Amino acid sequence: MHLPLALFLSVCVSFARAAELNIPETATANGSFKTLVTLLAKAELVEILSGTGPFTVFAPTDDAFAKLDAEVVKCLKKDKYKAELTAVLKYHVANGKVESSTLKNDQKVETLEGSEATVTIAGDTVKINDATVEIPDVSATNGIIHAIDGVLIPTGNAGVKALIAECGSKSASAILGVAIPLIGMVAAVVAVV
Repeated sequence: MHLPLALFLSVCVSFARAAELNIPETATANGSFKTLVTLLAKAELVEILSGTGPFTVFAPTDDAFAKLDAEVVKCLKKDKYKAELTAVLKYHVANGKVESSTLKNDQKVETLEGSEATVTIAGDTVKINDATVEIPDVSATNGIIHAIDGVLIPTGNAGVKALIAECGSKSASAILGVAIPLIGMVAAVVAVV
């Protein structure tokens, strides 16, 4: 696992207190999960994840959200896409306390979203789908957090697929939005020549 030293130290210091805090409080105290905490509040999932649990959260860091298409993140923050945001966030949560020592290669973990995420283990590297677990086994009063370097997308969720198709910068509408003006410019240049 490769983790910048500042993030590692921040996570270690914050997580030392985690056993006294629930999952949202632990994520907030850490400081590396500001985007996740904001989105959990927007999706009204803080109360659920503050409950008895236990829960396992595969928590994307702020750096993980920065890797996601900025237009998709912008759409997820809109009220219009609250159901899709909730689905994406629930895809990061499993019922029960799943410690890294119990994970097995090719294991399927059922998420609160309803579909499964896949665990891949190669040597010391543990992945949930394509996201690498950077810091495993952060205890909270109502479960456990595994910090990951990517945002998990429930690819089987029709609403999330539609959001990505509509909002993603590589979507057909974005390509057409660039291509049509370019065609017009090429036509104008050809007409002049």
